Amino acid sequence: MSELNLNELQEETETLSLGQKLMMIFTDPARAFKSMKGNPKILGIYLITAALIIITIFLNTYGPMAKEQMIQQLQTTGQVVTEQTINTLLLVSTIFGGIIGALIPFLIAFIYHIIVMFMSKTGYKKTLAVYLFAGIISQIGAILSGILTRITGTAFSFSPAMFIDQTTSPMIYSLLSIVNIFTIWSMIVLYIGFKETHEMKSKEASIVVGVPVVFLIIVTMVTSSLLF
Repeated sequence: MSELNLNELQEETETLSLGQKLMMIFTDPARAFKSMKGNPKILGIYLITAALIIITIFLNTYGPMAKEQMIQQLQTTGQVVTEQTINTLLLVSTIFGGIIGALIPFLIAFIYHIIVMFMSKTGYKKTLAVYLFAGIISQIGAILSGILTRITGTAFSFSPAMFIDQTTSPMIYSLLSIVNIFTIWSMIVLYIGFKETHEMKSKEASIVVGVPVVFLIIVTMVTSSLLF
């Protein structure tokens, strides 16, 4: 066996720990995803993802802006506003949001896999693994946004949308919200993941990642025009 073939075999069969994969998602995503070509383990990365989602929901729900919105809604409906009522509603919102949020990755990965099936015969488990690992990046961005929102007292975002007035330009605001640094980074990693794990061509991986983005843009434009 030539040295080239030996290196290729070692690369294909490399076994990495969860910690190593998480590190490589930021430093060498292609290598991390190549190690998932066989039978990727889901539980560890799913629990981490679910924890990050719950943290994000907690930061958004228990922030001063969310509390103020809750008070306004209660006053609009004529209900008595008390600290206990607000805290109870916020707790229920956090628990409910956490449960829904923890289930969302399975649904989104399934949507991606519908597109994957047109180009690859690999299983849903690989698609879910790719989405969970790539999603770590966007979740970190969401947590940082939540922390900075608490610190600054204003809605903070890693997108140009934070410089746009939503009330005067709702569609532009909604579209620019998609152009988030962490979201773009996550999409790039997602592309690498589909290409390596499902052994796709560059064009095929681009289609898998691009189709949901185009659909999201269309939905955003339609909802913005209907709601505002």
